[in-house]
Amino acid sequence: MNKRFLFAFSMSLAAMAPACGDTVVFGPAPDDGGITASSAGGTTATTDVGVNAVVTIGTGGSPPSVTVTTVGTGGAPTTSSTTGTGGGCVDVEAPLSSPPLPVDLIVTVVNSSSTSGAISAVEQSLASGLVSPLENAGVDLQTILISDHGTFQTNICMPPPLGTGNCSAPVITSPTFKHYSAQMPPGGVLCRVLDTIDGQTPDEFGLAPSGWQTWLRPSAYKAFLIFDASGVGCFDGMTFLNDQDDDFNGQQVALAFDDALLAAHPGQFGTTAERRYGVYFAGGFEPLNPNNTGIGPGIPTQFSQCGPQQFSAPGTGYQWLSKGTQALRFSACNSFNLTNIFPQTATSIESKVADRCNLTYAPQAGFNPTRVRLDPGAPNQPSEVFSLVVNANACGATKSFYFADVDQVKLCPVACNVAKTTPGSLRLIEPCIP
Repeated sequence: MNKRFLFAFSMSLAAMAPACGDTVVFGPAPDDGGITASSAGGTTATTDVGVNAVVTIGTGGSPPSVTVTTVGTGGAPTTSSTTGTGGGCVDVEAPLSSPPLPVDLIVTVVNSSSTSGAISAVEQSLASGLVSPLENAGVDLQTILISDHGTFQTNICMPPPLGTGNCSAPVITSPTFKHYSAQMPPGGVLCRVLDTIDGQTPDEFGLAPSGWQTWLRPSAYKAFLIFDASGVGCFDGMTFLNDQDDDFNGQQVALAFDDALLAAHPGQFGTTAERRYGVYFAGGFEPLNPNNTGIGPGIPTQFSQCGPQQFSAPGTGYQWLSKGTQALRFSACNSFNLTNIFPQTATSIESKVADRCNLTYAPQAGFNPTRVRLDPGAPNQPSEVFSLVVNANACGATKSFYFADVDQVKLCPVACNVAKTTPGSLRLIEPCIP
């Protein structure tokens, strides 16, 4: 086992305790827990607001009162409240926002009769169930589809708004959607990813002679969504991958693919210390429930196949990549619940790309914050308070933060770890001094 990739499983996913002896591969990708209001999940994201604080001192011995006026930006409504009468005073506060990282969504669909349901689901629901929710959440999204385009039953043909819907004509690209047309064989997705990224296996229409790496953005989080009902068994000319439908070889496949991906394309997918990609997988194992709820990293490898062995396999190599990159796994057994995959994937990706440690706010005259408060989303959990330090060099081992610019707040490493692993809202605070 390659010890460089072993890590202790994040307690932010404590609801999913790993089985005894189950080792999770890799270091965590951008952490879950970054967003408490997910537009992909049906609620709306919070709009940034600025704060004006007016302190009114009562006359004739009356107690002070503090009026906090919140001024909405970007069309947000203006609200105000008066508190602190009766002898006390209150803190003045302003919400902090986490601008999401851009996302390159890389969708791979096997061209086989065993994945005909997945092909239909991608054609019908990728745009409405995954692409639109992320775009509506403010994510700068680009979608790259790797699968054979055409008119045959096992081809894929993307309708508007992503593709043209003309299955007999060449695919076209747009600023937000690219289609790399290449045959995606059962069990060969990982090898085909490695040999199409640099054009070793060319795309049918010559749109990216150097491979689909041409379309990648170095700053983007890479989210793979893989549909394959088979186990991993392929060779791309340099890397032999075979998961043999068991746990040990599944881990070896994940390690080898990760090695090849990071080594061949430095900067695009992160580093061994901080990976910037996730592998969402829909494969040939039975769902845990009728809703096909996504299976998190702490749940053991699934082995209950959805059909005769010659038609499906659990895909242990894919599953270990999902576990190691803190992504979700889904069953691809039943076509009626395949569409549930897309909104769940959207919510998970949205939570990962919110940068909980690099925050912005709308500065206002007279507002002098010296604290950041984290209010957890879970009931009965106490708030965390981070103190102000002058710069990054002063962070030390304290729960603290500093101003990188007039409107930019950076959490120091210890506070950053708390924010990543604790869902909730972050606010700047100017403490009341009676």
